[in-house]
Amino acid sequence: MLSVLVSRTPDADANASPNSGQSPAPPAGDRPLRMALSVRCPTPGIAVDPHFAAAVRDTGRHLAQAGHRVARAEAPYPWWLGAASVGRRLAGAAADARGLDPNLLNARTRRHTAIGRAVARAGLVRPSQRTCWQQSLDRLFAQFPRAPDVVQG
Repeated sequence: MLSVLVSRTPDADANASPNSGQSPAPPAGDRPLRMALSVRCPTPGIAVDPHFAAAVRDTGRHLAQAGHRVARAEAPYPWWLGAASVGRRLAGAAADARGLDPNLLNARTRRHTAIGRAVARAGLVRPSQRTCWQQSLDRLFAQFPRAPDVVQG
């Protein structure tokens, strides 16, 4: 899968069997990618399932063994992000459902859209929240520039 993301052909990774447990070496001349690894949940008090965290760490280990630079880097999650994200999602559901017959929606969706309308009316979804979060992520991602072949691919 990663070969698709970096515009490599499957033949480039033919030196490692998918079931061998070995990481394929980057083809000669390719520069290693620099990437961040995080297993932190953005909502305070909620942990990432240990199996998922182990899979992420294992993937990072394989990528490092393949010659890529993998660093642990936690996104700067502000305390308000979890609630703001849920509010934005619910307000988005309400906006998407606008004009639809509520009787055709399932009960869960009707509840979500009702809460989303209330969130929107109360002004709890603000562009400044998204802007603040984007600026925080821009600072994080500036440490891990995208490889040109990934951007162009």
